[in-house]
Amino acid sequence: MVASIAGPLVEGLFRVLAWMVRARRPRAPRPVDTLADLLAKEVFLQWDHEATERMLVNPAPIPVRWSLSELTVGGPMEAVVGDPEASAEFPPLPGQRRVTEADLRAGGGRRELFAVYAGIASGRVVVLGAPGAGKTGSAVLLVLDALKHRDGVEDTRRARVPVPVLLTAYGWDPVNCSVRDWLVDQLIESYPRLFGHRGGRTEAEALVDDRAVALVLDGLDEMDDARRPAALGALRDARFRVVVLTRGTEMVQAADVEWLTGAPALQLREVTGPEGAEYLHRARTGPPPEEWPTLLTHLRECPDSVLTRGLSTPLALTLIRDTYRRGDDLSELLTTDWSTPEDLERYLIARVLPVAYTRRPGRPAPPYGKTQAEQVLAFLARQMGGARNLAWWQIPQ
Repeated sequence: MVASIAGPLVEGLFRVLAWMVRARRPRAPRPVDTLADLLAKEVFLQWDHEATERMLVNPAPIPVRWSLSELTVGGPMEAVVGDPEASAEFPPLPGQRRVTEADLRAGGGRRELFAVYAGIASGRVVVLGAPGAGKTGSAVLLVLDALKHRDGVEDTRRARVPVPVLLTAYGWDPVNCSVRDWLVDQLIESYPRLFGHRGGRTEAEALVDDRAVALVLDGLDEMDDARRPAALGALRDARFRVVVLTRGTEMVQAADVEWLTGAPALQLREVTGPEGAEYLHRARTGPPPEEWPTLLTHLRECPDSVLTRGLSTPLALTLIRDTYRRGDDLSELLTTDWSTPEDLERYLIARVLPVAYTRRPGRPAPPYGKTQAEQVLAFLARQMGGARNLAWWQIPQ
């Protein structure tokens, strides 16, 4: 009886021990090309979902427009475009051509932003924008465009196309941690299914060292003032392609100490009144409020009004899109004599919680009320102490 029970138990124990030994045994490192393809799939799924949640692509995208800024953050133009006769530090990606000064001065939209990323000789780009100007949305779309381009390149040349990884600068200490080591750490933390095993760091290091990864860094302005110049210096020396998205004022302050040499500064442009009206017309997913046509006409015909200037950013347009539904009253928005665009933005932000915590027909009631939400958000804001980023690992504290 005992033997009949003990036998299977011992056999099962040996199987568990054997599995544990195999699990702890480092696997043979996978080839860089294989890892890059696997990472590209993970990154695409991540940001394609994010683009859907943010409604960046459907039902209608807000137009991305940029122009070359005259702010000196990367040195003279010769350092940006390089010598056309010399070999570039970063050759154009397959199917793309080398970017010229004329291309940069012409400006453009989403397609041209990818062309700059793919063809700039220095491998470095800076995208500037005011709060709410759409920097993060532009970064997400750039990542998706770069991944779609990579997927369309024939197998024999795909290894020359890096996988763009979108990360936030929050938490990086460039004084004590190199950008290479920080990027390796972020790959392991952000993509544990790929790198969360023994030997995962070796694989992540191989990807970074082989230039199989490009860094799209959002929120340089989240860093302490003293660390931003060190970050620019570290990014300047990086061996992989780099795109930095930040507010202009913070970038200029950092560039007074250190340049991101070779990086053109691309300024995101405001959305014009007609562009905003066209977006709001196409972006509706349900019947609009009664005064909706009046709002769209105002945007088209009154380009200099505070209301139109206040609705010139992706943030403001998405707030209008998401917080006004059939039956809502637009009269206060249309008739108030707004002092500044910032006053209008604060008014729209104040609408978010009441709308989010009001039950909608055909949907379950929110699990919490507006009062509870206000209390919790106020508590979190106090704990953050002025920081603009809340990392998930800080929540237990």
